[in-house]
Amino acid sequence: GHALGEGVGTVRTFHVPVAGGPSTGKSTFLAAVMVGLEDAAASGTFSTAVQSSSRDGYDRLLDGFRRGVLPTKTVDLQAPALVAEVRGKDKSALLYAYDVAGEAYGDERELRRDPGYGLAEGVVLLIDPFALERVHNELADELAATPQLGVSPEPPQRVLERLIGVLDEKGIDLSRVPAAICITKCDALDIGAAID
Repeated sequence: GHALGEGVGTVRTFHVPVAGGPSTGKSTFLAAVMVGLEDAAASGTFSTAVQSSSRDGYDRLLDGFRRGVLPTKTVDLQAPALVAEVRGKDKSALLYAYDVAGEAYGDERELRRDPGYGLAEGVVLLIDPFALERVHNELADELAATPQLGVSPEPPQRVLERLIGVLDEKGIDLSRVPAAICITKCDALDIGAAID
């Protein structure tokens, strides 16, 4: 139900859901990744071009990110993908990064409705360490004193279970899907040192 990106049918496509419960930082992560891609492209190794179907949302996201303003909460349970073409010396590819509202990961029925999971060729799973029960219990007082952290109410284990279930139902061969795990909020409450 969304406009196709330029280059569809002429270059390779990669569909990558950015998964995580509510308030894990998916939009912030996606903004940081796109800034990283742009910075790497500035070295001349490759180039990136955000497709016109994603340009407005991308510009808003990056403008705020560069000014230190956190992205607004994603409310669409089936948000369109951010589409960017990454061009190397000899090859190009379209990257479709899906930033679905974290609330969708609390209900498998919502995840099943999103067609992007049936196309997943990789997954990035974001984990809010403060949503882990043991960590949450150990740091309860500190977390209560810092509500701006926005701890995810969804345990990452449940998000992963639902994601695996939906990918499997969509016929995705899980043994062939690369996964990256990103632990967010590592700069808060010295959790990064504890994780190390």
